[in-house]
Amino acid sequence: MRASALFFVLAAAVVLSGCATFMAPQTGGKKEEAAVEEGADVSSMRQKKKAGEVVRAIEYALSLEKAVWDAKERMHSREDVLGVFRRGFGKKKAEEITDWVWISAVDREGNRIEMLNPGEPVLAIPDRIEILEHEGGRATAVLTYADNLDGPVVWAGHTVVATLENEDGAWKIYDTRISTQ
Repeated sequence: MRASALFFVLAAAVVLSGCATFMAPQTGGKKEEAAVEEGADVSSMRQKKKAGEVVRAIEYALSLEKAVWDAKERMHSREDVLGVFRRGFGKKKAEEITDWVWISAVDREGNRIEMLNPGEPVLAIPDRIEILEHEGGRATAVLTYADNLDGPVVWAGHTVVATLENEDGAWKIYDTRISTQ
């Protein structure tokens, strides 16, 4: 694999990678009513429910590349692909991912080539998701990826900090960065 491709794959993995899931606690309804009767901390249960919504939004966003490939017959343009990624990402982040997943180039004869990039995947579910902050319409999560030394895509373990914003009632990933801690 070329060094630049390896760097981009690693960077993309850092942007959003992984292999396991976090099961968010199920709350609400009769369970919450029973907790009130038993004197449990309903506020804590609501916080867990909100954190679960953010975790599910992260998992959903990171599954969208697979959704693009599952619907590849309907992906005729960059806008089609971007539309899928906008379901789980802020505009800038969705465009960055689309730029990797969609190829738009000109061949030697001057013909425009546009298609899905058959290269390595960019997105994967992390091994662990931890919500650090959740206040109002903004949340911060730590995505932890263990070493993945079995191909086809290989990466060293790393941690990504993701910032999410609630956009029109849906949590979306707006920014990601590698954590130095």
